[in-house]
Amino acid sequence: MKPLYNFIVIAVLACTAFMAASRHAYGQIDTSILFIAPERVEFPPAEDERPVTRLINLTNKSNKTARFDVKIENYMMTENGDVKRVDNFNYSAEPFLRYTPKRFTLKPNERLAVRVMAQIPKDLPHGDYHTHLLFREIPSPQKEQEALPENQGNAVHFDINTIYGIGVPIVVQNGTLSSRLVLKTADIAKTAAGTWLSTKLQRTGNAEAAGKLSVSHVIPGQEPVTIIAEQLVRLYHEVDMVERKIALPLIKGHQLSGGELVVRLQTDAETDTQEIRLPLK
Repeated sequence: MKPLYNFIVIAVLACTAFMAASRHAYGQIDTSILFIAPERVEFPPAEDERPVTRLINLTNKSNKTARFDVKIENYMMTENGDVKRVDNFNYSAEPFLRYTPKRFTLKPNERLAVRVMAQIPKDLPHGDYHTHLLFREIPSPQKEQEALPENQGNAVHFDINTIYGIGVPIVVQNGTLSSRLVLKTADIAKTAAGTWLSTKLQRTGNAEAAGKLSVSHVIPGQEPVTIIAEQLVRLYHEVDMVERKIALPLIKGHQLSGGELVVRLQTDAETDTQEIRLPLK
């Protein structure tokens, strides 16, 4: 029986979460449909006003021909570390960017390079600016046809088709940059739902700040137990302080009791390691 309606889900990977798996800043995104490299595009401060171009390389990894629209979308970080889509904000890089193509088709294993050009206006204040370049799948004619309603009596059926989309962060830097990430506070709370770590991170300066956050359980006379391995933490220019609750994962055969929970932040400066120790009962 054919579905009465199709429910379309758009999956967008923005790569801007407060905490994400640590990866090299110029790594790659490898998904079931698109292989994208690099996963993040940076335009460092330019010496003059001439435009600068970067390439984003794409490969269709699926076994079907796929069509994509390319567009800029702004995502702004909030005070709880999430990101939300907005039309514009003070530190958007959208006004300085041009790109081509804006639509493309890729056969299986076919490759394409998207050109992104940045041109910085003369009077732009020093600091960094960011946005995302979104690659969004165009539904095939077959999917569009299936979305049309059909008479199936009183029965209602839903067929979930995913419209694929992935966003690549674009960061434009201008002038002299300065920033630092500080681990201000950390607290632990045990509830019926599990053990939670509350953290407060502060960003200073005129640019984003990043570091690697880790959590370990230390008991005197025993080997430390890693609770959270190094995770990349990034605060964008638009937020000065982020508060976030993190659910601590359960480690098989290990109890979070006694000793101390050590919360450690390693920033981009290798010598800048900050830590807070929380006693555990």
